[in-house]
Amino acid sequence: MLVFKSSENYITVGLLWLIVILLLVVPFTAPTNEDTGIFDLIGFTILYVITGMLIWILLDTRYKIVEKKLFYASGPIRGSIKIERIRKVERWNKWYVMSFIKPALDKDGLIIYYDKFEDIFISPENKEEFIKALCEMNPGIEVV
Repeated sequence: MLVFKSSENYITVGLLWLIVILLLVVPFTAPTNEDTGIFDLIGFTILYVITGMLIWILLDTRYKIVEKKLFYASGPIRGSIKIERIRKVERWNKWYVMSFIKPALDKDGLIIYYDKFEDIFISPENKEEFIKALCEMNPGIEVV
């Protein structure tokens, strides 16, 4: 089993931590009214669920290669891809990514194309070692 942490863009991660701190502080600074007790409780619950999910994403974004399968996890976003289905890996270092699934904390990463039209953007810290591990299991992968 190989485990790869996500690389982190300091601006992105810093902004996410700033949002987490603001979401934790805002409920204590907002004025409350006794007539809206249940609405305050619902609002606080929603804020804390969002905050919890952001913390989960920040602390648990990783990729594993186990038994010819690539597993990805970024908070609640989780899944796996059989390495034999991967057809191409493209290096990507732009602020926008066209992939629908992006379990990554950095803009510098890899777009993995699999099946006919599927793709995913990931950002392992050691990209060369990651690509090497994939190509050892599937020599037919095109690296761009």
